[in-house]
Amino acid sequence: MLRVSLLTLAALTLYACRTKKPLVSLAEPDPRWEVIDSFAGIGQYATALERTDALLEEAKATSDWRTEFKAWSRRASYQELAGTTQDSIINPMDRRAAEAPVPLSQLLRSTLMDRWWQRYQRDRWRIMDRTELDGSFNAADPETWTQGRYMERVIREARASVEPYDSLRRIPVGELGELLLGDSGAFSLRPAIHDVLAHRALSVFINPETRLAEPSWRFSLNDPKDFELFEPFVLRPLMHRDSTAWEFQSMRLYQRLERAHLNADMLDAYVDVAMQRLAYVRERSVLPEKDSLYLGVLELLRSRVPEDACEAEVMVAMARWHEEQADKYERLRGDDWKWERKAALDLCKSAVGKWPGSFGSRNAA
Repeated sequence: MLRVSLLTLAALTLYACRTKKPLVSLAEPDPRWEVIDSFAGIGQYATALERTDALLEEAKATSDWRTEFKAWSRRASYQELAGTTQDSIINPMDRRAAEAPVPLSQLLRSTLMDRWWQRYQRDRWRIMDRTELDGSFNAADPETWTQGRYMERVIREARASVEPYDSLRRIPVGELGELLLGDSGAFSLRPAIHDVLAHRALSVFINPETRLAEPSWRFSLNDPKDFELFEPFVLRPLMHRDSTAWEFQSMRLYQRLERAHLNADMLDAYVDVAMQRLAYVRERSVLPEKDSLYLGVLELLRSRVPEDACEAEVMVAMARWHEEQADKYERLRGDDWKWERKAALDLCKSAVGKWPGSFGSRNAA
């Protein structure tokens, strides 16, 4: 598991294909935060906030973007505990993100994406009752926003958090230092800062809640090509009349991530993101044959990585597919689906036997 210590970050689940040495060592905690933590620990949030603001200004003056980002995150936490309004938390962070350098700006945008999403979740029951025709709507006042307006703001921050792509791709994930939490052995699956930010954006894009305000002609996963792998998928032109549609944004981001890792020396990161995309497409596809398409593409993926421990994770996904199909078996209706659990068991045994000690073999076991 690998994550950045952004505010209320959702953990990223990784298909760790093999045990690897850390690419970098995680930094030791900054001792300057110890005093601030001690004040927060005894409930003196105003004092903790004052000390955090001072550290934020110091970091800004010395171009220490890691400390500055951590200070923005802590500042927001202490402000909430002190009862500060959401606008007073979000607006200064937004102004700083507009002028901050790479990658601080993108880290702040990713945090703002979370902030707007959480704000929507907290007030959802009120927001869903609003319309832009009831006379109360004010584009400058979030307290009057509709569900669609909230989603527009979230997607704006998400898209800004992963640009400029070329710059973010060149910054190794280890540059995040102590901001990065989790298993350093998983760095190979998120080798650049862009990877971490892109997966954070995807966690929002693939949430079905985001689709409530989309029109009837919205983007739909209705093409067998959505299940393709390797060059046929990463080089496929993706177009839709509404380029802001959530599922369209998800597919474009998956495509970008897969393209970035396709020609790597090891396919660990590619297989990781491709399997996430295939599971997502299977879940959202409107095609009646989506289950058979999914199994077929897993079989193809397995055939392309026979000498890599990632094969074990593909085998586990195939085993889960067979286990799901076993529920279709009806004893009095013949032998259809009768041997699905045996097929799943055989795949798991093969994964354990061929790739002992791998993450995939542990899942198989």
